[in-house]
Amino acid sequence: MQTLRKASEGAEFELSSVASTLLAREALQQGEFDLLILDLGCSGERGLDRLSNGVALAAGLPVVVLTGSNPGRIETECLRKGVLHTLSKADLNPVALQRAVRCAIDRHAIGQGVREANEKLHDFAFRASHDLKAPLRRVRALLGFVEEELGGDCSQSVRDYVSRMEAQLESMRCLIDSLITFASAGSKPLRPVSVELEQALDEALQNLEPLLEASSVKIDRRKLPSVRADKAGMVTLLQNLIENCVKFAGEEAPLIQVDSSVSESQCEVTVRDNGIGVEPSDLSALFQPFARLEVKEGVPGAGMGLYLCRSIADRHGGDIWATSAGPGCGTAVHFRFPLETA
Repeated sequence: MQTLRKASEGAEFELSSVASTLLAREALQQGEFDLLILDLGCSGERGLDRLSNGVALAAGLPVVVLTGSNPGRIETECLRKGVLHTLSKADLNPVALQRAVRCAIDRHAIGQGVREANEKLHDFAFRASHDLKAPLRRVRALLGFVEEELGGDCSQSVRDYVSRMEAQLESMRCLIDSLITFASAGSKPLRPVSVELEQALDEALQNLEPLLEASSVKIDRRKLPSVRADKAGMVTLLQNLIENCVKFAGEEAPLIQVDSSVSESQCEVTVRDNGIGVEPSDLSALFQPFARLEVKEGVPGAGMGLYLCRSIADRHGGDIWATSAGPGCGTAVHFRFPLETA
């Protein structure tokens, strides 16, 4: 702490220091601060715990982390948690500290502007999607009147035209519903808590119960860990992945495997199917908006499911990707999230 105070002498900011997390929480509640400087004081698991507690304590403030002489995992964990500014105590001096503080505050302001712009964009998409539903309902009603007027006197070609129009209206409805879902998910604030993925999977399967029963799906599930995440987001993520497995099933009855692996402070969950598979060159395109690869005819949806999954992963600072050996070999989607630490 003395080193930090000395390095802050003559700086263009005022430093207020406390000696514990409890005192820091009280200070943040009582006063207005522009930045949190977090002195981990140690490395290894204790340092990771202090980092997690400090980032949670910051509650949206920019953070500068002071590390020891051998930061190792700490710097990696800082990046994963969105803390972009670390400073080794060995390099601590007034110039370096002031530069780190200024960069952190400026970057935070830029990020805040981007977040506000994204919120406005999501709000626009949400409102526009709802407004589009009204004319869609009117067109569907008018088409119903046309069918009633024609009765049984119309030709087969006219019936085909009407059927094709109904199919296009249904596609438009799916697209609008997908936009509304995406806009809603992007505008809701994340509420990270300890989430048992076992329970999130149970809820996702319950939501999909009619589809799973109709498709005679077999689920092979292994024990899943707990993660630090938004519970609703985890349910949506798992639900979309499993629904995709059913949609793109092959000739055999769908078999879906849900498994996980744990390494250090992260877990990787894999949802694997025995479906139609994907060309390896097309895998990255799966997570683009409105991605509808021509691999199977008659599949409902607007191609927004995996894009929404990617959005959920990105907002959590996680990662998501797909693997497949090619057509007929099934597809696996993997996502990686931070573990819930005790």
